[in-house]
Amino acid sequence: MLFTEPILFTVSLYNAFIYGMLYLFLTAYPIVFQLGYKMAPGVAELPFFAMIIGQFFGGAVCIYYEKEYNRQLALNNGKVVPEARLPPMIIGGIAFPIGLLWFCWSGYYHDKVHWMCPVASGVVTGFGVILMFIPSFNYIIDSYLVFAASAIAGMTFLRAGFGGAFPLFAEFMFDAMHVNWAGLLLGLFGFLLVLFPIAFLRYGKQLRQKSKFAFDLN
Repeated sequence: MLFTEPILFTVSLYNAFIYGMLYLFLTAYPIVFQLGYKMAPGVAELPFFAMIIGQFFGGAVCIYYEKEYNRQLALNNGKVVPEARLPPMIIGGIAFPIGLLWFCWSGYYHDKVHWMCPVASGVVTGFGVILMFIPSFNYIIDSYLVFAASAIAGMTFLRAGFGGAFPLFAEFMFDAMHVNWAGLLLGLFGFLLVLFPIAFLRYGKQLRQKSKFAFDLN
């Protein structure tokens, strides 16, 4: 399913990229705050709290958006509307690379930019992470219904692979490209991936109608 279902593969790739980026931040934050801003090893990890704050905001938006999804569900006679899950994911897909670029470029110029600037970027990054994670799971579940467990298993497999791989090259990448250009590369890739949920918002139903596993109950 993972490699034969376009919806599952691309959403899983998107989900896995974001998951890998979370692990990559475990390398990037100490580089910026410990090596750049000369914070003590324990203090250099405290900026992660900004990301947690952003995740709370993102979770609040997801909860609030359920009202809109329930409205779409009612208009569709109680049948699932997978594409109605995508708007928060698109918002998160835009917010995350913005936060990433903000962090990497402000953190690179640590001799000119106050440390609160890259710290504040974590709020935007965390906000985007949750708005991509939760809707992506819901979209896959609504799309595959009785095959949802298998679909989520495929997504988890790919996500775990990215989570294991990203820390292996993160330090080398930041050393070779520096934080700013490495962040630009990853940020541009993040902006590119947001095209997938936008495309599914328009063509998702047609793809599900051609799938052997996805359900179209509309």
